[in-house]
Amino acid sequence: MQSIASIGECMIELASVDCNSENGLPHYQLSFGGDTLNTSVYLARLGGKVSYATALGQDMYSQKMLDLWNDENVDTSLVKRIDNELPGLYIITNDDTGERTFEFWRSQSPARRLFEFDGAEDYFKKLAKFDNIYFSLITLSLYSEQALNKFHEFLTTYKANGGKIIIDNNYRKAGWKSPKHASECYKRFTSIATTVMPSFDDEQILMPEFKTNADCINYYKGVGVEEIVIKNGGGLVTYCLNGKVEEVTLSKIDKVVDTTAAGDSFAGGYLAGRLDGKTPHESIQQAHKLASTVILHKGALINKDVMPKF
Repeated sequence: MQSIASIGECMIELASVDCNSENGLPHYQLSFGGDTLNTSVYLARLGGKVSYATALGQDMYSQKMLDLWNDENVDTSLVKRIDNELPGLYIITNDDTGERTFEFWRSQSPARRLFEFDGAEDYFKKLAKFDNIYFSLITLSLYSEQALNKFHEFLTTYKANGGKIIIDNNYRKAGWKSPKHASECYKRFTSIATTVMPSFDDEQILMPEFKTNADCINYYKGVGVEEIVIKNGGGLVTYCLNGKVEEVTLSKIDKVVDTTAAGDSFAGGYLAGRLDGKTPHESIQQAHKLASTVILHKGALINKDVMPKF
């Protein structure tokens, strides 16, 4: 299986469990999560050779994150440890349909300065050794313009040397000055991508001119993207590989418990298939089976004992 470096941020996660406390406030379950980290764990559970690239502190919670990732067979050699720093935190609240809302405390997270700490050039040399590099629009929202310029320059050279760049749109309003700002950054990086994995509802926010999946596919084909996987709310996935387009209709889950990490787990399942030589169609079916299980449970990372069998 091809190697992959997944770049982003993991935070302390507090997920609401119930509202049965005496003061009416929810009880929370503590865990850890972040979009690309969630994808990395699910990818590793399916046999993927994945390394997680981020920066953490030297605190207890940062160490517990590392222990968790090592237990999940996610390689941690790309994790920078920084003195006197703390990871970010977020709280998840779900409505009656399972849909979630987030509140974040992450402005001082060390992950935001991953490419600005001492030794950035050596760090890029380590990344360059991987067959694939995966990140999301949330990843890009972390960085300063200076860091984005460094990252883009590195990726341009990386791709020219045969590396593959995989991007998930995963738009979150809170990380950007405006949708236009996010769109400009997204277009800049997808123009050098090998694979893009957008959710169509996010695409319509980032690029309002996209009215159909065909608009989306034509745009990415036009900028040279080889593989396009468009998610349409769980019921339909449209993919294009080297110009050939196919639609895959998927079964819907009626009783959703928690949509947290639905897209992250889908990405993990899809990438595990593709990096292991499966076709896009086979990889989509695998991704859907995994995501359909994840949304039946609370939190971003479900217990290993309820993972579907493949």
